[in-house]
Amino acid sequence: MNELEKLLARSNKVKIGDAEVDVYSLDFNDLVEIEKLADKDANVRANATKELVKRSLKKSFPEATDEQLGRFDARYINDFLMAVFEASGMDQPRKKLEQMKAE
Repeated sequence: MNELEKLLARSNKVKIGDAEVDVYSLDFNDLVEIEKLADKDANVRANATKELVKRSLKKSFPEATDEQLGRFDARYINDFLMAVFEASGMDQPRKKLEQMKAE
């Protein structure tokens, strides 16, 4: 294993609903969307969140079609995204998501 392979995104197995899911950390390709999470415009933040969820779902379920991913039950989105942030070691987005959920 070379040094870069030691630094590649990893996964955590988490329970979401009744399913055990491998949730992968965000990576370099997600930086633009991560930056948008701090935008003042709520629409920009919402679209960035949607894109990060979609990308992350695709990592967790690579065999799923876009149609199947689009039918991911909304009640699990928050738990899934929080698991992604945790896998990525990102406390700030996770805390912001918790704050928005509480409001």
